[in-house]
Amino acid sequence: MAESEPQPNAASVADKLRWLMDRAEIQDLLDSYSRGVDHGDLELTRQLYHDGAIDDHGIFSGDGDEFAGYVIPRTQRQFTAMQHHRTTTSMDIRGDDAEVESYWLSVCRNQDGALQLASGRFADHFARRNGRWGVVHRQLINDWTLLLEDPAPGPQDELFLKGRIDQEDAARSLLPRLVKGGFFGNRPRR
Repeated sequence: MAESEPQPNAASVADKLRWLMDRAEIQDLLDSYSRGVDHGDLELTRQLYHDGAIDDHGIFSGDGDEFAGYVIPRTQRQFTAMQHHRTTTSMDIRGDDAEVESYWLSVCRNQDGALQLASGRFADHFARRNGRWGVVHRQLINDWTLLLEDPAPGPQDELFLKGRIDQEDAARSLLPRLVKGGFFGNRPRR
């Protein structure tokens, strides 16, 4: 059998590995952002953004660092529990530039006990600067929001360890290595 000719668009193994590593780093940043918001961790939340990044979040439009400083105290005043789940993520990574769409679902318990559910997508433009990926522009797209004003607690709810949306959350002491920011560790932002 004759050896096939190399395809003009065929990526080398090194290119494929670089793409997988880039994708993993971007996914880690997206996950760290959710953990940061949910745990009230300002520095972990800020790791998503490059300096000068813009976040158009509906309730806020401006600098990414300023958004992180705005959203942490706001959510801690408004909610007693909160989870952000990232689901489907699509990426187009080309060199030091990436377009990323990630679906999200948030479940939050208001101070009055009501549950607020929301779902949508982030349309993110990432760039690699000085070897580090970060968001340069984020647009939140909210597909739907639902408020359940008087949800009944689940059976045996009182038997479970409860999460918190501040630095006292149990996961911080139970999983101390994760506090450092996941697989890629604390990334210097500058």
